[in-house]
Amino acid sequence: MVSLTSNAALPSELLDALRSLIQQGRQKALRAVDMVQVQTCWEVGHHIVEFEQGGESRASYGKKLLPRLAQVLTREFGKGFDASNLRYMRLFYQAFPIRDALRHELSWTHYRLMLRVSDEKARQWYMNEAANAVLQVVRARTPDADGLLLQCPGKVGAVSRRVQGRGPRKREDERRWGNPP
Repeated sequence: MVSLTSNAALPSELLDALRSLIQQGRQKALRAVDMVQVQTCWEVGHHIVEFEQGGESRASYGKKLLPRLAQVLTREFGKGFDASNLRYMRLFYQAFPIRDALRHELSWTHYRLMLRVSDEKARQWYMNEAANAVLQVVRARTPDADGLLLQCPGKVGAVSRRVQGRGPRKREDERRWGNPP
């Protein structure tokens, strides 16, 4: 056992181990919050489509359901429940109707961006590629995840830039990295 006095330096091994534990704990907490947010957004979309719309792609005309819901939910829960975000939640459920098929590595922001991809097969491909890129970052345990993703060669790099909303437009993606299946 090491004796520590007020003047002695702390052992670097101890500090390194504690830093690592704290960083890992924070990362796990962030991933858990992201996972719960994705599940909540999916459930909100599910309720809007299945219960309020009777399974139809839109609510009956004249009801103005989403603006009314947005007004009440925003007043009660704050930001994040405006009509635009509720539309994304509805689209999210419609695009990914099987909740268990969602990738837990991805955040709500990832999914919102993937909703822009209209082709279901391409959207699934992007979802899997983005999740694999996220897993590579987690395995690398780097604090500069954005930089690592942007440096990934090939399709993974293209997907990560695209998912983060900073990448080339679709035609340029296709020219440089090929079409998703």
